[in-house]
Amino acid sequence: MTYDIPSRTPLTFEEEVRARTAFADFLVRELAAHGTVRFPAHEPEERRRLLDLVPALSNALGTEVHCTPEDVTAMRFTVQTGHAQALDRT
Repeated sequence: MTYDIPSRTPLTFEEEVRARTAFADFLVRELAAHGTVRFPAHEPEERRRLLDLVPALSNALGTEVHCTPEDVTAMRFTVQTGHAQALDRT
């Protein structure tokens, strides 16, 4: 996966790419298995980083992925309704 890395991040370019890759790998596995996943995001930068992953997640899963704030400490990722069951069978 490739990412458009913003210039404002506390991580180096390589660290940012590794973090996004690790997050995306985990999220794809969890979404494929369960159709939804809660992921911690305490800082605005973490929330932005997770929101930036949505197109890559949608592409990897072949279905639309939604990301919404669940509370002040986490984001909720879900696959489009009706597609979670199809992902469970793959």
